[in-house]
Amino acid sequence: FHIDGFAYKVLPSNTLWPYGAVALIEIADCAADVIIPDTITYTFSNTTVTYIVTTLGGGAALFTNSAKETVKSISIPKGISVINSPLFAGCSNLTSIVVDSENPYYDSRENCNAIITTSQNPYFTPNTLIAGCKTTIIPNSVAEIGDNAFYNSALESITIPTGTTKIGRSAFNNSILLSSITLSATLIEISDWAFADCLSLNTIICYAIEPPTISSNTFFGSNPIYNNPSVYVPAYCIEAYKNAEHWIWFTQILPIN
Repeated sequence: FHIDGFAYKVLPSNTLWPYGAVALIEIADCAADVIIPDTITYTFSNTTVTYIVTTLGGGAALFTNSAKETVKSISIPKGISVINSPLFAGCSNLTSIVVDSENPYYDSRENCNAIITTSQNPYFTPNTLIAGCKTTIIPNSVAEIGDNAFYNSALESITIPTGTTKIGRSAFNNSILLSSITLSATLIEISDWAFADCLSLNTIICYAIEPPTISSNTFFGSNPIYNNPSVYVPAYCIEAYKNAEHWIWFTQILPIN
């Protein structure tokens, strides 16, 4: 059912919310500042029901094409327990993401403009960043970048901080404005399609002594096919990168200055 441009789906009972829960699956019409409601009331067949909003996203982008250009900020209430990705794909003007401080499952710690899982989240690894925007600054406490976290984002550059060990599938896929990435020394794995079709990518700085594991399609579509970006690594690790599986595709592996 629809209320004021928001589309909801009634959810089956579960252990967290045994009755009266809905998922907000699509936003087709919105103001610049979007506040996700804690509850919504709907009347059908002369019956009025108040539902708690527990789930955000239905497995596709939350905002339709018209709403993607409108939204600039979003506030997530304390009752949201499940968030499906890719949530903010194509929201090129989104600059503020705030999670209610009383939400036990997600937070937006350190004013990072992102959604991060807490230790109480039953569905994700704790400290996984699952959704961000073009102003996100990733905190050092983030252990993983989740699948699709920045899918089709408006990021122009990003720094993966010390403490992060994994970048998930399609995490930055189709972020066509992304031109430079800085990868920390703690990074171990970059998953399939993580930076696929980042057509502007021209600089990769990686501080990891051991080349992070990548696949044949981690940079597929963006590198080295289009831009052949420069890859900067610690000087004493250049040969390791030049001989590492799939890193050997990059023809410009240079020392960090």
